[in-house]
Amino acid sequence: MVISNNRKTEESVLIYDQLPITMNEDVKVESIDPQIDNDKLNNDRELKWNVKLKPGEKKIIPLKYQVKFPNDVHVYGLE
Repeated sequence: MVISNNRKTEESVLIYDQLPITMNEDVKVESIDPQIDNDKLNNDRELKWNVKLKPGEKKIIPLKYQVKFPNDVHVYGLE
């Protein structure tokens, strides 16, 4: 995700996102970037960033994850 400050003043932005939640114990979702232990996430698997942007500044907020599951399990909704 890319965020930018188009204002002439420094701005603080609070960003919330979420890792996917699975109902199947055989399906595992792991954070790659940022590297976070799954047991440190709350039940909603929320992530939060507090970012300060100078005027005209752009920042990339990383969110990469991997989904692991057995071959015999069908996973829907991954795009």
